[in-house]
Amino acid sequence: MKMHKIDQQSHIDVSVIIPSYNHEKYIPNLLRSLKQQKTDSNFEVIIVDSGADGTAGLIEKEYPWVKLIKSERRLYPGAARNKGVEAARSDVFAFTDTDCTVDENWIENILSAYKENKSIVVGPVLNGTPKNIFGTMDYLLECFDFWNAKNGLKIGTVGSGNVFFVRPVFEKYGPLDGFVKGSDSRFFRKVLAAGEIIYWKANIRVWHHNRTQLNKVLKNQYKLGIGAAKTGKEFKSRATVMMKHPYLIPFIPVLRFIRIGWILLRKSPSNFVVYMLLFPLILLGLTVHATGFTKGAFDKNE
Repeated sequence: MKMHKIDQQSHIDVSVIIPSYNHEKYIPNLLRSLKQQKTDSNFEVIIVDSGADGTAGLIEKEYPWVKLIKSERRLYPGAARNKGVEAARSDVFAFTDTDCTVDENWIENILSAYKENKSIVVGPVLNGTPKNIFGTMDYLLECFDFWNAKNGLKIGTVGSGNVFFVRPVFEKYGPLDGFVKGSDSRFFRKVLAAGEIIYWKANIRVWHHNRTQLNKVLKNQYKLGIGAAKTGKEFKSRATVMMKHPYLIPFIPVLRFIRIGWILLRKSPSNFVVYMLLFPLILLGLTVHATGFTKGAFDKNE
């Protein structure tokens, strides 16, 4: 790999953009996986940090090859990714998160897909905490849609934990919103509504270190529910149907349980079995998600 040889005159094949907020514990794992990439292509790593922990100092000391952008004010993921794009020297933007690790061929497989003239590609986010019950619960509730692929096309919206797209896509549909949750979903809904194709590549893989404490899992589901309601106010979706027919909102946990289970049953039977075994916890998470959705749907400030 050529990452350590990059200077201001070097051609950059891929810009890896990572938002960071108080993830000092996990970010070394991600950066090690990026450093160990099996590639001869030049890529840069841009981290936009707005946390108050020691992440920035750690990067400056231990990872001088990382381009660090520090923000004194808190940036939600969409706003942080926008800043990363502004600083990027490549026209290929690869996105992942601080609590992920990437496959050793991640960069090469991204470039392979790019050379096939694919401008937006998503890959699977795998369970990085399979031995933790709450981590697996968090994974199944948040990452289930990454299995919803057919014939190389991605059905529905995607997150930004494992995706790349090219500069013209960002210039046409960006920037990303600065909301606490849902900025990636909203961005890709605009992309899909315009008729763009989001491709699926199973070999572009990352592993997500999920939340391993129940209170943090539930807090995240609550915020995701709020984000889903915000999205439903602006884009035609299942959430829009719920807000037009609010008497259906109490049925959200059951409807989402069925939908997630159906996706996993068809696309990942082993995860479906785990999903069913964790039924009480899954239902609790879905109920909290619905509570957040209710707040987002009826609170005019949301």
